[in-house]
Amino acid sequence: MSGFAIDAQFVVVTLAAAWGGWILLRPLLRWRSAKKNVGGCGRCASPDCTGKTTGRLLPVFLAGAAAASAAAPASNAPGERVERRLSLMGTSLELSIEAADRAAALAASERAVAALEAAAVRLSTWGDDSELARFNRAPVGEPLTLSPELAAELAAVRHWWEETGGAFDPAVGPLVSAWGLRTGGRQPAEDELRTAVAAGGLHGLRLDGRTAARERADLLLEEGGWGKGAGLAAAVAALEDAPGVSRATLDLGGQIVLFSHGGAPWRVPVGDARRPGRAGGALA
Repeated sequence: MSGFAIDAQFVVVTLAAAWGGWILLRPLLRWRSAKKNVGGCGRCASPDCTGKTTGRLLPVFLAGAAAASAAAPASNAPGERVERRLSLMGTSLELSIEAADRAAALAASERAVAALEAAAVRLSTWGDDSELARFNRAPVGEPLTLSPELAAELAAVRHWWEETGGAFDPAVGPLVSAWGLRTGGRQPAEDELRTAVAAGGLHGLRLDGRTAARERADLLLEEGGWGKGAGLAAAVAALEDAPGVSRATLDLGGQIVLFSHGGAPWRVPVGDARRPGRAGGALA
């Protein structure tokens, strides 16, 4: 193919402009024809020939306009969108991928889902077989070599624990156990609750690159406050490497990521606190 495409809207506009030009030029062409052909055609010397060429001018003009529009490069070639919904990380995932074609959109969606599934396998503490769960069971003081992904994620959560002065605390495993959040719920005794609260914080986490160790037996990391965000970050990284993707949205249980890579930018309305239900601005 030549790399050009017919834009239907451009063709219609061009033909309309051509017709308007014909309406404007027609009186002038008739006047010139009449002036030249008093007593016959100046080209063929026939008294019966009026010398009019305007009847043939319009088809030629319109044909030329149509050819020009057919050669115009497609400025906004349509892409394809793939939408999927599935259960992942204990909640629902809704994703919409826009790409150059359907195959590229499907392949990109598979990359994003695979990245989220890998994060679930790495971080979930609902079972005993994830990498984070194994770290929580490691003997105190014994160094473990972490995957690059988990090492980076633990470094990030420690950073935000420090930045927030402990308000963000991923070490709430003892509180999860005290309240029985994984076993149907229970009311802990006062002394049990105080012990669980005192066990919080990352003071007992030793992290050096990919090597980590628990320095306190009551250090139990819980991914509930950051696991989905880590999974979405991994999915975005996968989309950045996916060919042909322009835009995407990922909604993981209400945590939403908007992604754009060469596509139209996203505009997100921001609610006006003084006028509920109305936007006071937008983020682009």
